[in-house]
Amino acid sequence: MPEAEDQSRLAQRQAHAAAIYDDVFVAGLIARYRRSESAPIEPIGERLRDAAVNYLAQTADFNTPKTLDGRQRKIDAIRRLARKLESKINSLNELFWRPQHNANFEILALAQGPSTAVAPPKLSLEELNALIDPNRLSGRAPIDMPESIRSPFGHVIRKIPTGDGEVVDWLQEPQIMEALTILQGLAGHAVAVVRRTKGKGGAPRRLALRNWVANMESLWTAQLGRRFTYSDKDGGSRPFHFCADAMAPLDSEVTRSALATAMRDAIKLTRKVERDRTGKSARKNPAS
Repeated sequence: MPEAEDQSRLAQRQAHAAAIYDDVFVAGLIARYRRSESAPIEPIGERLRDAAVNYLAQTADFNTPKTLDGRQRKIDAIRRLARKLESKINSLNELFWRPQHNANFEILALAQGPSTAVAPPKLSLEELNALIDPNRLSGRAPIDMPESIRSPFGHVIRKIPTGDGEVVDWLQEPQIMEALTILQGLAGHAVAVVRRTKGKGGAPRRLALRNWVANMESLWTAQLGRRFTYSDKDGGSRPFHFCADAMAPLDSEVTRSALATAMRDAIKLTRKVERDRTGKSARKNPAS
């Protein structure tokens, strides 16, 4: 149920935000940046948590360069392993496939489906010979068997209805080798997708950060009673350090450069709104 899943994800984000911005953290943050003793902990903490929930929701489906690099390494490893596995199997040939070529298939018992409550059906040698008859694809099901049973090697053996009866089938060598080829193809496609994402994935994440900074701007001016400014002099303005301290436990991969850009964008937008409202240029923010 999508609605239930959405509620579950929201609850997880709210719990995460509450754990990050607990009363101790919020009190320490306020103590470093408040102008007077009257700055209230509860509403500031609530606004920090709300902003965090929004940020987590907006970045939930975005991949960071770090996670993308990790995924690419894993995908490359899958492709290499599939290629190596294919080569190794081909070098062994008959030795590797011998159980499938054996007339008795080396099966003493077939485990029924995924259930462990039912004892595996034991088959007689005659039944086993019939089950792996090379001509099974053109014949009818030789035994009365469940819809699907599994061999000790992991084969799922199925009854397949035909026009005049049923046949019994399981994966054969060409199909298994084809699966390895498909894995290599899927891995190659996935790597290409990751590379494209790494090239253009920054914009949505920048938007999420800018929205979070806009929330911090509102908090800074409304709750702490100070103007929200940015300066790169002496390591940055106090609002910049406030944002850096508040963002650190939320997303440690946000760089100071990205935060500075988001702050400049947010301040530029605020000034534009002020100009549109007053019809004249807003005065430059004094240093905080």
